[in-house]
Amino acid sequence: MQAEAVLAKVRYRAVLPDGTAENEMGPVVRLLPDGPVTPDPAETDTVRWSAWEAVTARVLAGDAELSPWSALTIRRLAALGPDPWAWPTVDPSSSIPALQHLCEPDARREVSG
Repeated sequence: MQAEAVLAKVRYRAVLPDGTAENEMGPVVRLLPDGPVTPDPAETDTVRWSAWEAVTARVLAGDAELSPWSALTIRRLAALGPDPWAWPTVDPSSSIPALQHLCEPDARREVSG
C-alpha cells in the first residue's frame, strides 16, 4: 500500500450532542491501496463510496452527515486543490514522528498493510 502524508497535523476538539468528547490530533495520509478496502464495522456505522468532488461539495455546503472531525479535515484537504493526487506531500521525517517509517529510501514510500 502506498502512503504519503499530505497534512502534517489536524487538531480538533469538540463535544458532540450525545456528550461524546472528541479530542483529535494527527497527520492526514493519502493511501493508495493495493487490494480491496474493507471498513471495520466496529469503527463505522455507514459506508458510502463517493467521488472526491461530491464529498467536498457536500462538506463545503454544510450538507454532509460526517463527524465534525471529518468535515474539518475535508475542508483542509479541499484547500489543497481539487485533485488529491496533485496535492503536495509532507516530509514525515521532519514533522510527523509517528510516520518516520515512511521515510525509507524507496521513493514510493510503501508500507505493509
